[in-house]
Amino acid sequence: MQVANSNSGNMGIFYGWYVVMASVVGTAMGWAVAVIFSFSSFAPLLHNEFGWSFTSIGFAMALFGWGIVITSPIVGWLIDKYGPRGVLLPSIFLLGLVVCSMSMLNTSIISLYIGMSLMGVFGAGTGVASYSKILLGWFDKKRGLALGIGLSGVGVGAFLAPLFIEAVTDAYGWRGAYIGLGCSIWIISGSVCYIFLKNSSSEMGQKMDGAGRLTPQDEEHLAKITGLSLKEATSKHIFWLLIASFFVLGITMSGVVVHMKQLLMVSGVAAVDAARVLSMLGIAVILGRVLAGYLMDRVFAPYVAVMFFLGPMIGYFMFIQGVTGFDATVAIFLFGVAVGAEFDILSFFTSKYFGMKNFGVLFGWIFASFQIGQSLGAYLTGYAIDNEKLSTLLTVYTGGIIFACGCFLLLGPYTDFTKNESK
Repeated sequence: MQVANSNSGNMGIFYGWYVVMASVVGTAMGWAVAVIFSFSSFAPLLHNEFGWSFTSIGFAMALFGWGIVITSPIVGWLIDKYGPRGVLLPSIFLLGLVVCSMSMLNTSIISLYIGMSLMGVFGAGTGVASYSKILLGWFDKKRGLALGIGLSGVGVGAFLAPLFIEAVTDAYGWRGAYIGLGCSIWIISGSVCYIFLKNSSSEMGQKMDGAGRLTPQDEEHLAKITGLSLKEATSKHIFWLLIASFFVLGITMSGVVVHMKQLLMVSGVAAVDAARVLSMLGIAVILGRVLAGYLMDRVFAPYVAVMFFLGPMIGYFMFIQGVTGFDATVAIFLFGVAVGAEFDILSFFTSKYFGMKNFGVLFGWIFASFQIGQSLGAYLTGYAIDNEKLSTLLTVYTGGIIFACGCFLLLGPYTDFTKNESK
């Protein structure tokens, strides 16, 4: 394979872009799609099959979230110590195994709770932390764009998952859909990640961004990766602003995603059209992820974040008023663009404010706060649907998004790590 080398005029394709494409496939079949975006399609089926309330089903998502919460800091530490590839591959296998096992759910809702908890524990390594660390090991000047494209696989999965689940369910039932989803994770995601993913450009003797071959001086510099320790990061107000803002975003946005199909139906969309409208969420996530990454390379990232999170506030207002047809598609699109930008923003903030030395563990702690919020949001949204209080809750959620945007505006300039290197 010919790798680009700008120093010698070689115009081959930089291998980092193969890593980006492998990340698209991997994130398209990670836990975010296998659980979050798929669960919106499975929840009504489980409700009809077993008579479980949406509040009870939402609690299952909360248990999944707590599985992620418990394991995310551990996964982050493992990523920093052993490299993201060594965490990703076994996690992909275990996630596919647990997804397949969901086909054996029975009338006891405890079986759902166990399955969802295990998906959180074993699937955490397939999340954006692993792929972000890999992408940041290949790109510096183009890190926003690389993150935006590489993590956009979540949007691809969000677009395809409802259609895949609906088609397989029609042919083989929801149990067959779980088996098909789990096997797809093994066959597609597992093979692509095994073949193409490499932890960093230095593993292949390359500089970041395709800037040529590594020199001995470059290798010496790489041995001095800069960044804050967990203790240093937690002593800064920036860390706690990110903890607070992403906790609130977890409640107000990702907690809604798992009930999005039911939200559409409550708002006036016919059940037969809900899956089609919901597929727009995936397209919006892709656009939001790529556009946010592109913009953060050029515009101060907190400003980009605020701009993107205006979308769900407008979308929630539309849901409160009741939506059908084209209006429903617009509301979903506005919401999805912001959902797509979330993890790009989190990864970019973590690298810019705390550096790469302990990226995994710091990302893991902030992401854990996000998952706590998501777990709470899934339960609250399910409760609001069951008790016809959705409009009130969406109004409160809008206020929460405004709070998160305020936190972003207080972050201040990026950390200058070159000062640390010169000491």
